[in-house]
This record gives sequence, C-alpha cells and structure tokens, in this order.
Amino acid sequence: MNCLERKVLDMVSVDEAVDILLEKVNIERIIEEKNIKDIYGYIVAEDIVSDINIPPFDRSPYDGYCFCADENKKRYEVVQTIYAGDIGGKIESGECAAIMTGAAIPDGADTVIKKEDVKYIDGFIEFECDIKKGQNIVLCGEDVSKGEKILAKGDIVDSGSIGVLAYAGIEKIKVFKRLSATIINTGSEVINPGNKYENGKIYNAGGYILYSKLKSYRADVSDIVLCEDDIEKISDTIEKNMISSDIVITTGGVSVGDKDFMPEVIEKTGAKIIFRNVDIRPGGLCIAAVKNNKLIMCLSGNPTAAVSVFDSVISEFLNVTSGKGKKKKTQAIFKGRFDKNSKRDRYINGYAYIDDTKLYVRANDDCSRKARMFSGIKSNCTIRIKSGTKPVDGDIVDIIPFPEFI
Repeated sequence: MNCLERKVLDMVSVDEAVDILLEKVNIERIIEEKNIKDIYGYIVAEDIVSDINIPPFDRSPYDGYCFCADENKKRYEVVQTIYAGDIGGKIESGECAAIMTGAAIPDGADTVIKKEDVKYIDGFIEFECDIKKGQNIVLCGEDVSKGEKILAKGDIVDSGSIGVLAYAGIEKIKVFKRLSATIINTGSEVINPGNKYENGKIYNAGGYILYSKLKSYRADVSDIVLCEDDIEKISDTIEKNMISSDIVITTGGVSVGDKDFMPEVIEKTGAKIIFRNVDIRPGGLCIAAVKNNKLIMCLSGNPTAAVSVFDSVISEFLNVTSGKGKKKKTQAIFKGRFDKNSKRDRYINGYAYIDDTKLYVRANDDCSRKARMFSGIKSNCTIRIKSGTKPVDGDIVDIIPFPEFI
C-alpha cells in the first residue's frame, strides 16, 4: 500500500513522513530581490553569472616594479609610479614603473618583481635574482571570467559569496523568502526562562531548542508562545498564528494522558491530519496537519523526543520547501560503541569530524538517561542507529549533519 493511502493513525517511517509532508503541504515559495548586504544565509533563487571579468584587468598582487622582461637585462629605469586606481602610461624597453598592490599593469609591461627583491639606485632598479616573463601578475578574469556562474540556484549565501557578488558589481539578487514559523508550547506547567521558579513547574527548554533549530534552517520565527492546557485557548492560539506563519510547531498533548488532547485541538482548527507518529526512538509521538497549505506540527512535550522528530523529519521538509533541496545522504565511520538495542530506528546526538580525509562520528548520547539534554551540547549531527543494530568501532552509519557543520 502506498504510504499516502494509509490511515492517518498509522505510524509512518521517517522517509514516509517526509514524503507525506512534501506531498500534502504546498507552502508557496516566494522569490524576492534583496540587496547583497542583507542576504547572508538566504537561499539563491536563480543562477547568478558575472557580467565582467574578475579581476577586470591584469593587476599586480604586490608592491614592486613592472617591466617587459628581458633575460639579458638586470637594470631598468624607473619612469613612473602607478597607484591602485591609476592607468599608467606605456612602458618601453629598458623602462619600468613602480607599481602598488592592486594597480593595473600598463601596456608594454609583462612582469612584476617584488620591491624587496631589488635595489633602487639613482632612478634605476637593479636585481640579481632570476625572473620569469609573466611572473607576479594576476591576469584579467583569472578569478572569474565574464559569463561564468558565481552562484547556483539552491546555494546558501555565505560571506564569501557576498564578497564575490560585490567584486562582480552585483548589488541585488533574487533569493527565496524565508519561511515564517511560530512555536506554541502547551502545558500549564511550562514557564519561560527568566521567570522565578515555582514548585511543579518546568522551564521551557523545548521551545528554545526548537527556536534555534528553526533559525538554523533559515526560518524566521516570530515568537515562542506559552499556552495552558485548554482546548479552546490552544486552538485559538494556533489559528491566530497561522495567519502570519507558514509553519506552526506545538509541543505537548500528543500522548495518551488526560490532557493530551491535541487531536481535538486540530479538529477544532479545521486542519486535516495527514499522519500521526513516526516510527523512531526517542519519541516519535507527533501529529502532522495541514490547513490552507500551511503546516501544523504537534510534537512531544519531551524536548529530546521533539528534537528527534525535528532533526529526522522536519529539517528535511524545511530544506526542500525553503528552496535548498533534499540533503545528500551522508555516512560516517562510527567511533566507539553503542550498546542500546531498539526495535525502531534510533536518532541520537553525535559529533562528526574529519581525520585524514575520512568522516568519523562518535555518539554524544549513550541513552543511559531518559532526558539526555546534555548530549546536545557540542553535537553537530544526528546519528541514525538502525533498528536491531549496536554499532561498534569502524561500522558505517547514516548521519544528518546540522546546518552549522555543512
């Protein structure tokens, strides 16, 4: 049976969950034009090519002297000085020009010698070192040639990209508008950091972790909203925030307790449930629903369980929907051992690193504690431990690198 034909109450695999989200939730991908100083971290919406050569002229990479090289000459007359931004006069045989870093090579010159390699005596330079015609010149178009692609659709803009765009004289480019999101943490026991602790209350770790996760996948998060255990209040809060958000993520109320009434909440909002629960550990308890091509994702109130579903399912949906595209499958060599057996795939925090060109990963999480909050510190990926396996040193495992590691 096709996964999309299953009843919504069936547990689905990670791959099925991603496919269902991409099939059923069609968030509009808006393209906007932005100034390059404002596009760090954005996703490029179309291929960008350079209209000019970079550099646009032959230039000197050093302070020195330029001339037409002659293997029989070791002495040249200095006839002019060329600064960056100047256009020097033609250099004749036996002549040279003092030239500064970044300045254009004048007609007649084909070689640059560093200032520290010559002696300046009464208007002439002399040197003893061997020279090679064409040395120390950065050629026109050596970095980027006219018509060459600078960035491809789907690339994430970093500071280096912005530098090349500026070098090419490009002021604005088209990027995908960032997805908008709101986090709603349900539960009368939840309080935000900064409030005085009260007995029986817990601080809102899950909301703040999910906030940072969404930001790392280039979503604009409008708020972290607390909502007490009340069907009317939760449904009203979801509907209110769906007006301005593409994605609403809630935590709490997805299990089987007396106050776990998120299915009723979703029904009250008029959204359609498209699947319930993902076949993974930890957690996996969740509800995915859609309304007006916007996603409502209800996760466990347990922060570790909520993050597990985010890293395995929601992150892939965000990547594709934001314009980046599906992640490439990444595998690493496991270091150490993991002794916790499971009938389901288990997703745990890990630290990936490169050693001698090979990608390794170690588990930051031994599953000895159910909360496992500290395993997230210094983690840069999620490791997939396949059901029924206990990886040992040298085994190949699948990993999901966090955006900051890529």
